[in-house]
Parts: sequence; structure tokens; C-alpha cells
Amino acid sequence: MLPMPNARQPKGLFLTHRRRPLPPAEQVMPKALRNVILLLASAAVLVPLAYAVVLALTPISQFGGSDLLPSHWDFENFVTMWSDAPLVRGFVDTMLVAGCAAALAVVV
Repeated sequence: MLPMPNARQPKGLFLTHRRRPLPPAEQVMPKALRNVILLLASAAVLVPLAYAVVLALTPISQFGGSDLLPSHWDFENFVTMWSDAPLVRGFVDTMLVAGCAAALAVVV
């Protein structure tokens, strides 16, 4: 039930004051410091991701070596993964369970 415009509103149920506007970002933190924090946060996400991609494309014969980058890129790891592991079966099972859960959630 909506309150009537002329009706007396009980105290405590409605906001009676406005929120203070937030200060500009420059007053909270200098721009250079914000950029350094964003750069560090981005590096914290992108460096492990790039390392995982490099490791995935490194041939098995070069694992554990002292080189950071492999001498050549090898996609054999992905071929082995799809042929040796039952990933397709697991994907189908996941879709079946998720589909049944979604249908049950719609019905209930």
C-alpha cells in the first residue's frame, strides 16, 4: 500500500534526509596511486593466466626445464586431453543434471 501524499508518514519507515554525495575520486586517492593499484591487480590476474597458457602449449619433453618459454609450441597436450579423458561424457552428464535442475526450479 502506497502512502497518500497528504497522509502523515510514520517516522522511521521512510528516509527523511538525503545522502551526502560521494567525494570525487581524486580527493579519495591520487590518480597515480589508483593507476598503480589497477596495474598490480591486472598483473595479479593476467600473469598466472599467461603462465597457464604457456604451460599448456609447452611440449612434455620440455617440462621442468630452465627456459621460461618453450622452443616450439605444441598442441599435442590438447589432443591427448580430448582423446584420453572422457570429457565429452562429463559435459553431457553436466548438461543433463543442469537441465533437470533448471526445469525443476521452473516447475517448483
